[in-house]
Amino acid sequence: MTSRLITITEYCTIHQLDPLFIENLEADGIIAFTVIDNQAYLQPEQLPDLETYTRWYFELGLNTAGIDVVNHLLQKIRLMQDEINMLKNKLSTYAFLNNP
Repeated sequence: MTSRLITITEYCTIHQLDPLFIENLEADGIIAFTVIDNQAYLQPEQLPDLETYTRWYFELGLNTAGIDVVNHLLQKIRLMQDEINMLKNKLSTYAFLNNP
Protein backbone atom coordinates (compact mmCIF):
# COMPACT_ATOMS: atom_id res chain seq x y z
CA MET A 1 0.00 0.00 0.00
CA THR A 2 2.77 2.48 0.83
CA SER A 3 4.45 1.95 -2.56
CA ARG A 4 1.79 4.13 -4.21
CA LEU A 5 1.93 6.76 -1.49
CA ILE A 6 4.37 9.67 -1.43
CA THR A 7 5.90 10.74 1.85
CA ILE A 8 5.54 14.36 2.80
CA THR A 9 9.25 14.42 3.53
CA GLU A 10 10.02 13.24 -0.01
CA TYR A 11 7.67 15.81 -1.57
CA CYS A 12 9.12 18.63 0.53
CA THR A 13 12.70 17.62 -0.29
CA ILE A 14 12.00 17.58 -4.03
CA HIS A 15 10.22 20.95 -3.93
CA GLN A 16 12.54 22.49 -1.31
CA LEU A 17 9.53 23.16 0.84
CA ASP A 18 9.06 23.39 4.60
CA PRO A 19 6.91 20.43 5.78
CA LEU A 20 5.02 22.91 7.95
CA PHE A 21 3.38 24.22 4.76
CA ILE A 22 1.89 20.77 4.05
CA GLU A 23 0.87 20.38 7.68
CA ASN A 24 -0.90 23.77 7.55
CA LEU A 25 -2.74 22.74 4.37
CA GLU A 26 -3.88 19.61 6.14
CA ALA A 27 -4.86 21.50 9.30
CA ASP A 28 -6.97 23.89 7.20
CA GLY A 29 -8.69 20.95 5.47
CA ILE A 30 -7.27 21.77 2.04
CA ILE A 31 -5.54 18.41 1.65
CA ALA A 32 -5.50 15.19 3.62
CA PHE A 33 -2.67 12.84 4.29
CA THR A 34 -2.45 9.34 5.67
CA VAL A 35 -0.26 8.49 8.65
CA ILE A 36 1.26 5.01 8.71
CA ASP A 37 3.84 4.10 11.35
CA ASN A 38 4.31 7.78 12.31
CA GLN A 39 5.06 8.68 8.67
CA ALA A 40 2.74 11.03 6.76
CA TYR A 41 1.88 10.07 3.17
CA LEU A 42 0.10 11.83 0.32
CA GLN A 43 -2.26 10.08 -2.05
CA PRO A 44 -1.02 10.27 -5.68
CA GLU A 45 -4.37 11.80 -6.72
CA GLN A 46 -3.58 14.83 -4.54
CA LEU A 47 -0.30 15.66 -6.26
CA PRO A 48 -1.72 17.86 -9.06
CA ASP A 49 -3.64 19.98 -6.55
CA LEU A 50 -0.72 20.08 -4.13
CA GLU A 51 1.65 21.17 -6.89
CA THR A 52 -0.80 23.94 -7.80
CA TYR A 53 -0.95 25.06 -4.15
CA THR A 54 2.84 24.97 -3.95
CA ARG A 55 3.10 27.22 -7.02
CA TRP A 56 0.55 29.64 -5.54
CA TYR A 57 2.57 29.66 -2.32
CA PHE A 58 5.89 30.40 -4.03
CA GLU A 59 4.86 32.46 -7.06
CA LEU A 60 1.95 34.43 -5.63
CA GLY A 61 2.98 34.48 -2.00
CA LEU A 62 -0.36 33.07 -0.84
CA ASN A 63 -0.66 31.63 2.63
CA THR A 64 -2.90 28.66 3.35
CA ALA A 65 -5.94 30.88 3.99
CA GLY A 66 -5.42 32.56 0.61
CA ILE A 67 -4.99 29.20 -1.08
CA ASP A 68 -8.25 28.02 0.45
CA VAL A 69 -10.10 31.13 -0.77
CA VAL A 70 -8.73 30.90 -4.32
CA ASN A 71 -9.44 27.17 -4.48
CA HIS A 72 -13.01 27.72 -3.25
CA LEU A 73 -13.63 30.50 -5.80
CA LEU A 74 -12.24 28.39 -8.65
CA GLN A 75 -14.54 25.51 -7.67
CA LYS A 76 -17.51 27.89 -7.72
CA ILE A 77 -16.49 29.18 -11.15
CA ARG A 78 -16.27 25.61 -12.50
CA LEU A 79 -19.73 24.79 -11.13
CA MET A 80 -21.16 27.96 -12.65
CA GLN A 81 -19.54 27.18 -16.02
CA ASP A 82 -21.07 23.70 -15.93
CA GLU A 83 -24.46 25.19 -15.14
CA ILE A 84 -24.12 27.74 -17.97
CA ASN A 85 -23.25 24.94 -20.42
CA MET A 86 -26.24 22.90 -19.27
CA LEU A 87 -28.55 25.92 -19.69
CA LYS A 88 -27.12 26.65 -23.15
CA ASN A 89 -27.81 23.05 -24.17
CA LYS A 90 -31.39 23.30 -22.90
CA LEU A 91 -31.88 26.60 -24.66
CA SER A 92 -30.59 25.25 -27.96
CA THR A 93 -32.93 22.26 -27.61
CA TYR A 94 -35.94 24.54 -27.07
CA ALA A 95 -34.86 26.82 -29.92
CA PHE A 96 -34.64 23.79 -32.23
CA LEU A 97 -38.11 22.59 -31.18
CA ASN A 98 -39.62 26.03 -31.78
CA ASN A 99 -37.96 26.49 -35.20
CA PRO A 100 -38.24 23.16 -37.03
